[in-house]
Amino acid sequence: MLSNQSFDNNLEGLQQEYSILIEKINRLGSALAIETDVTRSLQYEQLLKQAKEKQEELDWQIRQIKNQQLYYLLQRLDYTEQEQLFSRFIRRQQIAAFMIHGSSQDYGQHWLANRLLKEIRRVSDRPVLVDLDCLVYNPNSQTMWKELGRHFGGIKDSPDLIAEKVFKSWTTKNIYIVIDNVEFMCEKLLQELIQEFWSPLATKAQSIASQTNFKLLMFLIDNAGFVKNQSWNVSFAEIFEPTWSCCTPVKLPFLKIFSDTVLQNWINNEFIHLPDQMVENVDEAVQTILENSEAGIPIPAFREICNLCECEWLEEWLKIY
Repeated sequence: MLSNQSFDNNLEGLQQEYSILIEKINRLGSALAIETDVTRSLQYEQLLKQAKEKQEELDWQIRQIKNQQLYYLLQRLDYTEQEQLFSRFIRRQQIAAFMIHGSSQDYGQHWLANRLLKEIRRVSDRPVLVDLDCLVYNPNSQTMWKELGRHFGGIKDSPDLIAEKVFKSWTTKNIYIVIDNVEFMCEKLLQELIQEFWSPLATKAQSIASQTNFKLLMFLIDNAGFVKNQSWNVSFAEIFEPTWSCCTPVKLPFLKIFSDTVLQNWINNEFIHLPDQMVENVDEAVQTILENSEAGIPIPAFREICNLCECEWLEEWLKIY
């Protein structure tokens, strides 16, 4: 990802080119308006057409850079508690599982997963996305193992064989497994996933971890806050302790709304890259964001910030890839 300085330099260069082009378009338009010679008029029309096509191209490039820069800035807005706890575990262990959970998808579970992955992954690394929405119609172990195994050689219903396949892959590359929609699981299925798949896999991987630098991470994504509200017999770590075992998934802090203080601090920290209308009246900008995001729900807040910055919110930013 480019730095803010790179974005600024690229944007400045394009805007200078755009200004020169607008002057050229105005001159050609004025010349065409008074030209009486048919041949010259056709020449001016052709030049004007080419210049306007170039204008459209520059418009698109400028919008793209502004979008990319704002995406870069939004990556630094909150989720601090989750990021810090994740980093605390990752600095000490290359094998771990994490629960990312919030009241709805609008709290940015996918956004956070991408953000955490960007901290550690190489460009060539590709997370394996396992979507458990299939459990809506068939909430049983066979469906779960079939969906998980489908991403690792088509193994249908054996957690042992799936774990062995993942283990072998991990000895040659980083493995990041993202299991989405765990809110469709019942207590029994979540227990089975951890006890029959993750725990044996993590134990075996830990036994040879000193021989490799590759990471083996699993992310469990709850898009409805379901796991938090259940008194299930499933163990999670919520703070780092020296006795922690990588077999025990880490439950990151529950995702919450952006407070007015969080938004104010972000605008003040990033002011040099934000529009004047936002930084000249921070309180008003924050109030507008809160009013249009149901009091600070993250994804609607991101959309409103994009609107205030005259940028486009892209749904692809939420895709795990």
